[in-house]
Parts: sequence; C-alpha cells; structure tokens
Amino acid sequence: MVSNGVTMSDLTVFTYPPAWRLPSACPFAVKLLAWLNLNGLSYCHVVHDTVEGAPTGSSPWIEVDGVPVGETDEIIAFLADLNNIPASRNADVDQHAFTPGLKRTFEEQFHKVMEYEMLIHPLGIPGFEAVIARQPAAIAAVQKDRLRHRLRNYLDDCGFTGLGPKKIEALGRTILGRLVDVIERQQIIGGAHPSIVELSVFGQLAPLRNWPMRTPIAEHVKSSTVLCRWCDTIQERCRM
Repeated sequence: MVSNGVTMSDLTVFTYPPAWRLPSACPFAVKLLAWLNLNGLSYCHVVHDTVEGAPTGSSPWIEVDGVPVGETDEIIAFLADLNNIPASRNADVDQHAFTPGLKRTFEEQFHKVMEYEMLIHPLGIPGFEAVIARQPAAIAAVQKDRLRHRLRNYLDDCGFTGLGPKKIEALGRTILGRLVDVIERQQIIGGAHPSIVELSVFGQLAPLRNWPMRTPIAEHVKSSTVLCRWCDTIQERCRM
C-alpha cells in the first residue's frame, strides 16, 4: 500500500501486480499511478490478481469513499474534478507536449504491439509467464490461461496477429520513430508537469523500456538514447 501527497477523498486504487521496476504490469495502471503521483494525490494501492470486483471488468479501477469507478481516462477525469485539478493539467491537447493523435496511436496501436511481444513472440512469453508465476499458484494457473486466451483471441479477431512478425515490428518502429521526431523537434524531455498525453505514451512505453525480454521492439526502445532518457525522466518525475 502506498500513500502520496494530499487528497480530499478516501481513494483506493486496484491494479495488477508490479513488474519490471514498475508498480503494475498493466500500462494503463502505470499511466493512472503516474498521474496520481504527479498531482500529489494520496491513495491506497491494492494489488489485485484478478479483475473480480472491477466495475468495467478491466484493470485498473478505483474506489472513492466506497464508490467504484473504472476505465483509466474516466477515473482521471473523475478525480480531477473531485480534487479541483486544473483542466490544463489534464488536457488531451498540450501545445508544449504531444498531440492527442499520438495518445490514440500508442493506446490503440502500440498497445497491440506490446501485447503481441509479451504474449505471442517466443522471446516474450517466458517473461509473461514469470510475472504470472509470482501470483499464488491457484490464481496463476487460471490467470495464465485466461489472460493469454483472451488477449490472443482479441489480437486474432482484430486482425493484428495476421499482419505477421515483420509487419508488426515495422509498425512498432514507425510509431516509435514518430515519437522520437516529436521529442527532438519540440526539444522536450518531459515538461515541468507532463501532460496526460505524455503519461499515456509513457504507460505504453515503460514496460518495454524496463522488461528483460529481448523482443524486437523492446530492444529497439532500449537502443534509443532519446526514448530511454524521455521514459526515465517521466518515471522519475512521477516517483515510480
């Protein structure tokens, strides 16, 4: 359990377990926790091995004074309003940072690249299994099959797996190339107060920056001084 800063509410945050030097293996949980830390909100962090009790059937979720709220962007909007956090800190459009298009690209397209490398790529599967194996044996056995089956089916159904390894790697490199261009062109390495767009990108990038699996896109991230420096700066500023 973790406490940070000051809040006006009794806030509990439920996430999947930590992994890869991050407080959760879930990119959206990393985004949420980074936002909470950055804004100095106090919370009780509860590690939950399943999504049992989640209002939307997905992780992360929160409870504020016993009221559950799900979906990361809705959680952030709810807490920003509850704690009178200025809209400028939570805007999807930030002229000093990134565009909302980049947020969507990372949370929709790059997220699939990450899932593919973790669940389907032969170099990623052992790392996924190692994270699951830290859970209680009875839960680990169920979660391993359930998560892999559900996420693999999703990647198959949306046609992503059908792209094949080479096209998936090329897509990942293209997206990362755009990110590097934005960082270098705007000459920012995380602003004094990173925007929600930056935190969204960070949530998707940080697992590959930190995990030990030598999958193609993770290795590409680690080979980029620009990406590593940016990611590490955001992680430090968000006290993660």
